Amino acid sequence: MLIDLRELILLIKQNKEFDSHVCLDLGCSIEGHNAKPLVKTINYIINYLKEAGNGEIQIDLDSHHSKHQLVFIVHTGKQTLPPPSDQLQSIMNSYYGTIQWIFEPEKYAKCQLSFNAVDK
Repeated sequence: MLIDLRELILLIKQNKEFDSHVCLDLGCSIEGHNAKPLVKTINYIINYLKEAGNGEIQIDLDSHHSKHQLVFIVHTGKQTLPPPSDQLQSIMNSYYGTIQWIFEPEKYAKCQLSFNAVDK
């Protein structure tokens, strides 16, 4: 089964109340048997960043030759953040993906998901 990341983000944005700015490439499909765990992961990321930052969450989906990158970033004035869940990587493994958290105190908090690209 192919999961269209752009459609998934737009659906989540439509159903979840949060201030955001999105820039989404077309043609970003990934392999997956069930989109529900990925939706829960993305909701977790959004909730985490809403608590971490102030202002809108920027969401970028970029299509590259061999991979797709989905990046969430928010500005923050905080010195520290609690560690994110370590269970997310195991969920990402089922989508042939990785997750990376980057935190610059008093600047930004960022979560980057990378997936293998799928030929349609």
